[in-house]
Amino acid sequence: MGVKVREKIKGSGEWWVFVSHHGKRRSKKVGPKRQAMIVAEEIRGQLARADLGIIEPKKEQVLFGRYATEWVDGFVKQAKSHGTYRRYKGLLKQKINNSIGNKPLADITRGDIRDLLLKQARAGASKSSLGLILCVISGVMQHAMDDELAVANPAAGLSVKLGLNREQKKEIEPLTAGETQMVLQVINDRWPELYPFFLTAFRTGMRLGELCGLQWGDIDFHRRQIHVRRTAKDQHVTDRTKTHAARTLDMTDQLHAMLISHRKRDLETCVRLGITQKWVFHQSGKLMPQATIRRRWNAAVKSAGLSHRRLHDIRHTFASQLLQNGAPIPYVSKQLGHSNPHITLTVYAHFIPDDSLSMINTLDSPEDTPYKVTANAESSQV
Repeated sequence: MGVKVREKIKGSGEWWVFVSHHGKRRSKKVGPKRQAMIVAEEIRGQLARADLGIIEPKKEQVLFGRYATEWVDGFVKQAKSHGTYRRYKGLLKQKINNSIGNKPLADITRGDIRDLLLKQARAGASKSSLGLILCVISGVMQHAMDDELAVANPAAGLSVKLGLNREQKKEIEPLTAGETQMVLQVINDRWPELYPFFLTAFRTGMRLGELCGLQWGDIDFHRRQIHVRRTAKDQHVTDRTKTHAARTLDMTDQLHAMLISHRKRDLETCVRLGITQKWVFHQSGKLMPQATIRRRWNAAVKSAGLSHRRLHDIRHTFASQLLQNGAPIPYVSKQLGHSNPHITLTVYAHFIPDDSLSMINTLDSPEDTPYKVTANAESSQV
């Protein structure tokens, strides 16, 4: 009996397991050396038990699709955000299980995953989408290893090998103060019922889900503050923000006055419709559909004659305009709900005005210098 591990092609990084047993020879490509060593050790144990006449009960073949569904409905649903849960579940149903869902977990190879990704790439999937598909598969297989249903994770290391590292984020392109006014004017002219929503977005930098989940009880009109406590998407509400931390925002005078008027009109509308609701922004008492908001935003930007901007760029506009107007980094970070001011500085540093010359001149003493400054001092050579 012999079980060996080696590369067929030196330096290829693809390790094989070679088995010679009772005159029969078999070989199998596994992948990285560490995984190949694990597989080889398992094979040695199986062959030894067979030679000793030890009969083990046949293990049930757990299929990838069934196990992945249990994983996403159990682990992911509890540990991740609702949005992540929905994305993972959708990818399993639409992109993954139709290719490897009926294969036993223990039989899935790196080649199976590679072929699945290449198929999706040919269908037009972006690099980031392929990376997310691989992330889901890897998560399932890692969980299977923890449950001792697989001896290796064939998805490990594939992102680097296939060049699926995350694409570099697009450069932030916030709106100027003038462009902001243009877009808000279009919204007020075409969809006046959405003007309060978008003005609140521009004046607070709140995320889309946070705006949709805002309740009247979260607004303190006396202190002119908004308490961000939850996030919502369509009809699903989560009692926490993206960073799991509530925060308090300041209201501008304009926003404060507008929300008072919006509340009065909203109460009148609800009485007329015979409904009772708690949401600041809603459609007949129901949570505001995010798809509707995105469509209106895209149409408003186009009508204003501006280049394409994402809805999330409203948040970037809020931050960049505050910084350009001299607001301190810690204050902007607190308003945005970043866990650390370093994050804010990293993302928005280039929007901070460059006052380096005025700063360096603060070192000068108001007293006369002992050296006479001549008219041509600037042009003299050292």
